[in-house]
Amino acid sequence: MLTTLDDLKTALGITDDTHDDQLNMLINQASAFLERLTGRKFELADYTELHDGPLTQDLVLNQWPIVQVYSILDTFKGVEITNFDISVKGYIGVVFKDDGWIRRGYPYGLAYDHRFPSRYLKVSYQAGYETIPYDIQGLIWQMVGQQYAIINSGALGLKAFRISDVSWDFDKDFSPAQQATLNMYRRM
Repeated sequence: MLTTLDDLKTALGITDDTHDDQLNMLINQASAFLERLTGRKFELADYTELHDGPLTQDLVLNQWPIVQVYSILDTFKGVEITNFDISVKGYIGVVFKDDGWIRRGYPYGLAYDHRFPSRYLKVSYQAGYETIPYDIQGLIWQMVGQQYAIINSGALGLKAFRISDVSWDFDKDFSPAQQATLNMYRRM
């Protein structure tokens, strides 16, 4: 969950406990949606991944911000790599190495290019946020608030409603500000 029930209820001005189960379900739904949409996890967790050497100084991991790297094992040589740095670009999921990350793989074609890279770097690390950023929590609050209002007004699935001068239309798209926030956290 990318926000707590108490924080959500405070943000939405809900004071009773009658819909807590429903709100928890909506928080989980919105959290899963945002993680799928951004292609990453936000909560602090441990990860182990296999990567090929990118032939650059930057090894991009799947999750960020990197809190710490437990180990990087070169499975091809069977040795642990220790000369790397996360202090400069770890906040965007990059492990920097002065002499670069070597590419290993199988040659192909007349030039013997490494066409089929080998994922020989086994990286064990911790990444994510101990406290989810408030802009992400704000998106969850807005998404849940909108869905909660639609469900509890009996208008679930309503696209348009019009009586004389009164009309209801529900906007389920992200606003430009919400979209900009999502783009900042999206996996590139």
